[in-house]
Amino acid sequence: MKPCSLIFLLLFSFFGHSQNTLSVRFSKPQYILGDTLMFEAEYKSAAKTPKYSTLHLTIQSAAGNKQWRLRYPMINGLTTAAIGIPDSLEKGVYFFNYSLQREMVHIMGRLQNKRPEKEITLMAKAQNKEVIAQNIVVDEDGYFQIPNLLFEGKANFVFSPAKKYPVNFLEVEIETPVDSLFSPMAESIRKIAIGVPVDDTALFKGFNNGFTVTENELQNVTVTAKKISLIEQYQKAHVRGMFEGGNFIIFDGLEEYDMTSYQSPLNFLAGQVMGLFIGPNGESAMWRGFEPVYFIDEVETDIIGLQNVNTSDIALIKVFRPPFYGVSMGSAGGAIAVYTKRGDILSRYGPKYKFVVNGYTPQVYKLVN
Repeated sequence: MKPCSLIFLLLFSFFGHSQNTLSVRFSKPQYILGDTLMFEAEYKSAAKTPKYSTLHLTIQSAAGNKQWRLRYPMINGLTTAAIGIPDSLEKGVYFFNYSLQREMVHIMGRLQNKRPEKEITLMAKAQNKEVIAQNIVVDEDGYFQIPNLLFEGKANFVFSPAKKYPVNFLEVEIETPVDSLFSPMAESIRKIAIGVPVDDTALFKGFNNGFTVTENELQNVTVTAKKISLIEQYQKAHVRGMFEGGNFIIFDGLEEYDMTSYQSPLNFLAGQVMGLFIGPNGESAMWRGFEPVYFIDEVETDIIGLQNVNTSDIALIKVFRPPFYGVSMGSAGGAIAVYTKRGDILSRYGPKYKFVVNGYTPQVYKLVN
């Protein structure tokens, strides 16, 4: 599949490069509040530069109290972007941590139906109103892939049978590897002064990524019973990798908690976990001064994506106490992972064929303070 069109709004003249390196250049060495920070990134390999890849950017304040996670597509090892600096941003030095992943946003999926369709249809609509429509071939085991997706923001994906049926009965599971852990092809860390002199190194004292490791603050919650509970069956089937262990607490949406009376997962969590502050109407979440990272079915999302989850579709919520090391650079605000009803559980609640998929940060983007 050819990548969906994306308008690159900035043009730069690229300078020389060395092989096997990720070179990042900024439009100037320091910025003031209200400025637009522009950067260009170029990757060159001694072997072969990949045609499509993803550049992840984590911006971290030297004081450790602010963090943003952005990502950009790299075509033939090149990308450019502009980041607006809000007037309300705290003055200081900021670390720009770049890491390059050897793939573009793509989807790996599988039909859970006993007799998978040989072909399905995808209809997707991105935040910028761009529409993706195509037929997808499914192998005999129900697996399919959608490679090299290129769109800004988020997109609503809806899968349906290619043949016309009275109802959509598809039971689909997907994953997006770009949202998972990876070994970077190359990395680059730069420090940028915003509203302060470039040589103000005093601001770096005490920098520790904002993480404070505290052991034994919250033990794993274990359900014990003579018979394997429904939630244990679900975890065995659908909880994987970094989401299996750690310092977490589980909220059972299948048997123990009535989440359907709450507007969103965050509304439900308000007052449930010591140290986790949920803002009015579930509009924000903070833990030790940092925002948690969010996941839906182990795919990273943002707070808006989490708010859009229908609470009647929730099988369980896992809340990981800070720090959470399941994402690049870690999360000083912990993590909230929401799992939806699917697989064998799905037959009790209806099929699953709609998803929200993360794309790329807009080429012109303003930081939210």
